[in-house]
Amino acid sequence: MTELHNVARGLGPNPFHYIPNTVAGNPFDPGPALVMIALSAVLLGGGLLALRRRDFG
Repeated sequence: MTELHNVARGLGPNPFHYIPNTVAGNPFDPGPALVMIALSAVLLGGGLLALRRRDFG
């Protein structure tokens, strides 16, 4: 409910919520960080492909 509440208020979702805080003593798990990197790469690639198809002239 908190995530939806923040989005509704205009703050947007926080990507750092899903990565463990190692400074606070939590163990590091590379899984969430790798998923975020892969998702970013897919979205960036899709955006670049869409931009390539666009007619600028």
